[in-house]
Amino acid sequence: MNFTRTIERGLTLTCLLILAIHSSAKADVITDYAQQVANVETTASSRAVYLGRLFNNVDPGPFRRMESMYAIVTIAQATNVALFIGDASSGFEAARAANKVFDSGLRATNATQDRTEVVFVPGDPNVSPPQDIPIPAGLGIHDALALNRRLDFWLVGESNSGFTVPSTLGGDPAIFFIEFNRTTSVPEPSSLALLAIPAVGSWMRMRRKKKLLANKETSSEQAA
Repeated sequence: MNFTRTIERGLTLTCLLILAIHSSAKADVITDYAQQVANVETTASSRAVYLGRLFNNVDPGPFRRMESMYAIVTIAQATNVALFIGDASSGFEAARAANKVFDSGLRATNATQDRTEVVFVPGDPNVSPPQDIPIPAGLGIHDALALNRRLDFWLVGESNSGFTVPSTLGGDPAIFFIEFNRTTSVPEPSSLALLAIPAVGSWMRMRRKKKLLANKETSSEQAA
């Protein structure tokens, strides 16, 4: 038991040390960490676990968008769990519907499902590049920071998923750590429109398909 606790504590400290060293060599970077709150909200739509609040009273400065990021979370039995960020410490589904929290694009998965693990996302920062944040989410996350001078973090999975997020690990605080790379660059509206073209195309194809099916059903009824 003591040996396991020593390993868990060492993993947490190593994670923090690696990201601290990594961050110190980069410009336009903000980092923060705290103990995981681990409040659970389960609805028919999702299982959402509130990690906690970071970046209190951080000045947004001249930046406009969160461009990419790293994260460290302590989780168990997680598969493709999404990290949402924004302005909500409770009522996740209502906040998502009101566009107050944003999908960062990060997904966390346990390597061993029956163990509580400290997970690097998207990977070891000394080896893996940071996770790019979708442009609309990056803008929304930064706007939430600029407006509230804080950010709230959630891990979200399917409503029937059994992932857990502890607040302690081996008797010590379970830590989550976030590093953002910020940018002053904001794509022109025309560029954002181009990003939406594939989604619009898919919607139009679905609409045409439904219309064709409706016409076939009408023709069959008339023939009958």
